[in-house]
Amino acid sequence: MRVINYVLDVYRSITAERHVERLARMLVTRIYFADSNLVYESVGIESGLGSAMVNRPRREIDQFAEMLAAGRAPERHVLLFHSAYSALDRGQNLLAAVVAFQAQEIIIEKHLRDGYASQGTPDAEVTNRLKTYHRTKDRLTTLSREVFGGRSIADDVLFWDSFMAQRLQPEAKRRCAPRRRDRQRRSEAACPAL
Repeated sequence: MRVINYVLDVYRSITAERHVERLARMLVTRIYFADSNLVYESVGIESGLGSAMVNRPRREIDQFAEMLAAGRAPERHVLLFHSAYSALDRGQNLLAAVVAFQAQEIIIEKHLRDGYASQGTPDAEVTNRLKTYHRTKDRLTTLSREVFGGRSIADDVLFWDSFMAQRLQPEAKRRCAPRRRDRQRRSEAACPAL
């Protein structure tokens, strides 16, 4: 079953098919034998499998074969984003938000680890820093400033202006608009927590 789920993970990461999920038990409905151009179908559908495009683009087939041959697993955040989209398709909005946030946290940690590694920081020390600053906000401010030469996404005025314009309620935008122009005043303001 572990091998089947690995193959499904690779397939899902390459094709971005939202309905493909790991299996708790084996239940296959369509198998394609490429060399013979033959499709075998059976009955019985359970969560995680459904009809799929039989002839995938050559690029996807090549990527699929390369990943399987190398034994390389898809990146965890990619699979989590696909799970979030799948949850949205099923109307499970809260689950989608939680899973997408987890994927975001994994991406942030990966970038921080890569940044610390490029500075020559030992992995044990990086792990301790990440445990000390485990909140996402701390990682986006304190740790990203350490890793990226004083820069942080928290300092990206264009990003936050865009975020606020799209996410905050009209009254909050009106109240905070003058503060956005002045970064120092904005940090002292009582704007909604992001």
